[in-house]
Amino acid sequence: MRNVLAPKALRVRELSRLGIIGFCVVSILTGGAATLRATTAVSTIALVQRNGRDAGSTSSVALAFPSANVAGHWIGVCVRAGALNETITVTDSQGNTYRKAFQSNQTGDGDTFALYYAENIKAGANAVQVAVSSSTTLRLAILEYSGVATSGSLDVTATAQGSSSSVSTGSVTTTASGDLLLGVIMTGSSANFIAGSGYNIEQGVPGKPNTKLVSEDQVQASAGSVSVSASLGAADQWGAGLAAFKAALNSSSGLGTGGSSSVTATPASITFSNVPVGTTNSQTIQLTNGTGSSATFSASSVQAAGFAALGLTTPMTIAAGASSTFNVSYTPSSTGTVAGMLTLTGSGSASSVTIPLVGSGVTATGVLAANPPSVSFGNVAVGSSSTINVSLSNTGNSSLAVNSLATSGTGFSSSGLSKGISIGAGQTVVLAVAFAPNAAGSDTGTIAITSSATSGGSLTIPLTGSGSSSTHAVNLNWVASTASGVVGYNVYRSTVSGGPYTKIVSSPVTGTSNSDSTVQSGTTYYYVVTSVGQNGAESGYSNETMAVIP
Repeated sequence: MRNVLAPKALRVRELSRLGIIGFCVVSILTGGAATLRATTAVSTIALVQRNGRDAGSTSSVALAFPSANVAGHWIGVCVRAGALNETITVTDSQGNTYRKAFQSNQTGDGDTFALYYAENIKAGANAVQVAVSSSTTLRLAILEYSGVATSGSLDVTATAQGSSSSVSTGSVTTTASGDLLLGVIMTGSSANFIAGSGYNIEQGVPGKPNTKLVSEDQVQASAGSVSVSASLGAADQWGAGLAAFKAALNSSSGLGTGGSSSVTATPASITFSNVPVGTTNSQTIQLTNGTGSSATFSASSVQAAGFAALGLTTPMTIAAGASSTFNVSYTPSSTGTVAGMLTLTGSGSASSVTIPLVGSGVTATGVLAANPPSVSFGNVAVGSSSTINVSLSNTGNSSLAVNSLATSGTGFSSSGLSKGISIGAGQTVVLAVAFAPNAAGSDTGTIAITSSATSGGSLTIPLTGSGSSSTHAVNLNWVASTASGVVGYNVYRSTVSGGPYTKIVSSPVTGTSNSDSTVQSGTTYYYVVTSVGQNGAESGYSNETMAVIP
């Protein structure tokens, strides 16, 4: 007899974050003749380097930048102090002047949070010193940016506090396009922070999973309403602040014989974030000559190790109204942040074009993890077979290679993974594990995997199952759910109509059928099925079906 179950639809939601970086160009015609075009453009702001420190209980702490600061850049200092109404003083070893963007209290937890900044900073090695008025827990993050205005940079600010898992400062309206939006968010307890839409978390203090202070940022394309937001893994006391800072203005000119030329680069700057050491990332740059005459570049140069211009050949001429593209790559040889510049040297009367470059290298890691970490088949009738899928994921930032795989134990086998296969960063492969008992009784086994992963390189997955000699079995079949994202089904059973039900499978069934060989003679059973999504969410019960065992 075929029993048909139709699981309820399961909704699976996938969130994505889009960051937008843009620039605005204003053209000014001068001199009374169409032979010169001067352009004033809003610079694209880029993070150069950052650092963070959890200083414990103290009244003063110093924190150095990993590399020397660049003259004319901008520094932001994010502070969390474990007492209310703290008096905060910020200085540094270069003698830069710091101003307060905002300072506020989180009264529910008794903390102070603040953002201070320094404009048009001096070049050289630098350590930021933060002092507070009482000895208390002190945490801070420091960030260096290029492209921020060298004076009068502060545009607007907003602060808020609350107690929930959803953080927001509320909206304010910026007055200039291309602003740096810098947010400071603190919690009373350690929290899992998820950045708000369009934002990147740049620094967390302390590191995961004990974070209580984060800084997040983005560059706003056009002036308008903005806010800082974030999500927490659980409800908590929080404080949040937003400060918007104006971009610097760059001026350049281009001359061409008998006309004018204006060449712009898109994007105007490039940042490579968290590139594993020894691997290469690349981005495309487009050079566009607006109107006027052709522009010729006689040479190109790239400042700073690890960067390279690919497909760029000089001398190069771009006709009026035309574009040319090439790639810039970054291959870090060590961890840390470096800043450089790509320069295209103008020939004759054509102006040079400069494109700021920032790259950060991180340790290359491959991390292998199994889900589920162990497999239990429960009771399987002798002479039949049951299959459970195991997801093997690389949660690291670089590829890993499988060196060996061995399955042991009577009745156990596996397929879908072999020696030499490569699993890329963020990728998952499916290992199908089967159990086919040839006699009644309990069986145990393992799947042993070795790989080049720096974590989980030697992975063992325990296997258990029992052969059942029952002469009765209930074969269940159901109609597949039409909802997107469904990865399997859970089967439930009860001896009472309407439940309560008990799950009888150790992990979701990937097909649309299942055999229950653990039934007892003279008993009536009631079955329901649920569908399971990629994130583990489960639908409601299907309709109930009944089986009477003679």
